[in-house]
Amino acid sequence: MQGGYGGDVMARRFNNLNDVKKYLSHVLNGLEDGSIEKDDARVRGYVSSVLHKVLLDNDLESRVKVLEEKLAIQGGKSK
Repeated sequence: MQGGYGGDVMARRFNNLNDVKKYLSHVLNGLEDGSIEKDDARVRGYVSSVLHKVLLDNDLESRVKVLEEKLAIQGGKSK
């Protein structure tokens, strides 16, 4: 399966929100120039929104873990 964003669709990597933003820009441009069908753009937009939420949740989870570790260290020092 080929895609216009970096070649093979399966080879894409979405490591951060900027990657999702770039991909959505590609989808919008493809929709506007006719290289991506309306239904395909809708599916890609939906999946991108799910991925966006996953990336946000992952970031939040990482931040909470760091705070919990800091609290555990501080709690150990006060005993």
